[in-house]
Amino acid sequence: MRFRRLLTKWEPLLFLLGAGLLLAFPRETSACALEGVKLCLRSVIPSLFPFFVLTALFRERAMPLRLGKFLAPVFRRCFRLSGAGGSVLLLGLVSGYPVGAAAASALYRSGGCGKEEAQRLLILANNCGPAFLLGILGGRVFGRTGPAFLLLAIHIAVTLWLAVLLGALPGPPPEEEIPEASPAPLSSAFSSAVLQAGSSVLIVCAYVVLFSVPVRFLPELPLLRGLVELTAGLSAMNGFSPENAAAAAFLLGWGGLSVCAQVQRHAGEAGLSAAPYLAGRFLHGLVSALAAWCCFTRPLLLIPLGLAAATAAILVKRGGKRQQTGVYCHRGESCDLS
Repeated sequence: MRFRRLLTKWEPLLFLLGAGLLLAFPRETSACALEGVKLCLRSVIPSLFPFFVLTALFRERAMPLRLGKFLAPVFRRCFRLSGAGGSVLLLGLVSGYPVGAAAASALYRSGGCGKEEAQRLLILANNCGPAFLLGILGGRVFGRTGPAFLLLAIHIAVTLWLAVLLGALPGPPPEEEIPEASPAPLSSAFSSAVLQAGSSVLIVCAYVVLFSVPVRFLPELPLLRGLVELTAGLSAMNGFSPENAAAAAFLLGWGGLSVCAQVQRHAGEAGLSAAPYLAGRFLHGLVSALAAWCCFTRPLLLIPLGLAAATAAILVKRGGKRQQTGVYCHRGESCDLS
């Protein structure tokens, strides 16, 4: 709240400062925006648009709901997610930013999940899509698909670990009812998927172009630029190295301020807070970077790291059970710590 008050207080000055810089450096800002457009045409659209069509078709055919209904017991027991929430998690794992955040917000607005579950889904479902990760890192940055596949595996593994950890915290049980799956006809579903994919990729490109302007005034450090705009940070890397892999893993987990702005748009429409998302994605980035560094420099360290992660999840889960049991006992119900 204090940060928000300070931001509101200094907002006019920041606006005038930004406008002044744009007026003082019109040629430089236009060149930066043009570089953002070229980046979209060269990397973002070719790697994202076909996959956006597939994920939109996947959603139009109600595949997440159908899979969620089938895997509902697993989601409920492992992640404390409802079947519908689990379907959003699946959608987030196979799609790119910000599809998962949009799906989580839409599920909450439709009454398919509670607010606490929607807040967790914002963190868990808004992941880097395999097409973007493999296309940008494997195809353009590293020039090798092997490291990109390992980073994809780390990205998914950390997401699932975070889902177990957050699901183990005290909270209400997930919704039991799963909405009925009503897939659209294939012909209309395909047309709708193409339109949705076009709209989504245009929005992503708009954010990339906008954030390319301040990025170009930053030093040419991939990590620093990636904190603001993910694609610009990854594109600034010079081939594969363990250090670049660890930095890329952090940036993929964090997503950049550009992705955070997109998440804030969907969260605000649903009345959700973006603060837990920021903390959760920063933790995702740190753990991913540590795992990537171990993977490419000291693979044997992955064993104690995995054991530590599993122990943390178990301890948090047991602590959450004890706290919930204490609440039930206080209400006069039977106590069972098993």
